[in-house]
Amino acid sequence: MNKTAVIFSPKYYQHNPGRNHPESARRLKAIVNELKRGKLSRSKNWQFIEPEKASIENVKLVHDIEYIRFIDAVCKSGGGLLDSEDTVASRKSFEVALYAVGGTLKAVNLIMEANLKMLLLQFALLVIMLKDFVLLAFAYSTMFP
Repeated sequence: MNKTAVIFSPKYYQHNPGRNHPESARRLKAIVNELKRGKLSRSKNWQFIEPEKASIENVKLVHDIEYIRFIDAVCKSGGGLLDSEDTVASRKSFEVALYAVGGTLKAVNLIMEANLKMLLLQFALLVIMLKDFVLLAFAYSTMFP
């Protein structure tokens, strides 16, 4: 049976956009605690998986290097507002974001691996069915020439 992966790292707690912001470590801890201790904790159909840190090259596939450097500089200077809305970064947000990107890549890889395993299983079943069909056809042709 395949398990559902919950990609998570304690590093995610280090993103701190401020006390009243909805992206708080407190909110994330409540979700993680519910997964660990709530009704789902008794299920064997899921597991936590630790993300790997994405490279800047990975991030450059989606964002311009100037934008990446801007976010990094804001974080290194202690954090701050990134736009005119409510996107706030803290000192650790850039590092956390690299792990979040790595988590997304890990999730995609896990899905692709599962699909590949499913495809290989389907191919193996097809080979077995074809082999049985050939044997059946051979047996039939020798019995009824």
